Amino acid sequence: MKPETRFRDNVHRHLPPLSEFHRQSMNSAAATFNGTPDMYYDGAAQDLWAEYKWIDKVPRSGIIIGEYTELQLRWMRRRWKAGRNVWGIVGTPDGGFIQTDPVSWASGTASSGMLRTKDIARRIEEYCNGTG
Repeated sequence: MKPETRFRDNVHRHLPPLSEFHRQSMNSAAATFNGTPDMYYDGAAQDLWAEYKWIDKVPRSGIIIGEYTELQLRWMRRRWKAGRNVWGIVGTPDGGFIQTDPVSWASGTASSGMLRTKDIARRIEEYCNGTG
């Protein structure tokens, strides 16, 4: 199993069960529609698209860049401009980072914003359910 998949699965372990909180893998869709994010989440208040990425270590610069493909960036930017909820979630061996806008997707985020996988899951749930 790829590290990115293990990271995503670790985040999902901390989400409520599927019977209470909808999440759907878009991996099949991504094979058909290039650039489609990895996951779709749907809560009581709003939905969220999330593209997961993995980097093996935090760079010395302290700037976390998700290394999204150009197709992924185009998809994410297009939907973001249309008012949709799109996040990039970048995992490392020590935790992860949430990137919520085109600037952070392209230019990165500071490593000081590292979160544990359970905190990423909590933010996804709170965001989608309108409780955060």
